Amino acid sequence: MTKLKLPKGVTYLQAIKAVSAEEVLNETDFDKYCRERGLLESEVREWGRWLAKHPDVVDGRELEASNLKLLHSQKLVAQKDRELARKDRALANTATMLMLSKKAEAIWENTKNTSASKTAKN
Repeated sequence: MTKLKLPKGVTYLQAIKAVSAEEVLNETDFDKYCRERGLLESEVREWGRWLAKHPDVVDGRELEASNLKLLHSQKLVAQKDRELARKDRALANTATMLMLSKKAEAIWENTKNTSASKTAKN
């Protein structure tokens, strides 16, 4: 069995996590994942091919646990994104209502001043 050539400081488990991330993440998120960890996409794809030929290198339970953790993190991020979008819409609605109430107040104030000046002239 040939040995997987990994960059200095990268373990087999990290390589497997990167290969798993490639399978789970979309292209943009995978690019970000690689940049954050200083990995090259081509290296990760090469590791994936090597690991496909040598499936007994890592304990499957460890890999499954890692994949579940990654999936959970992605769901949490998606939930936070939805919550942020909801709060952003609520804030925009509140700002709109405040602006409209100030305009209405200015119109009513203007109407009162106009009617008061008309009664004063008569």
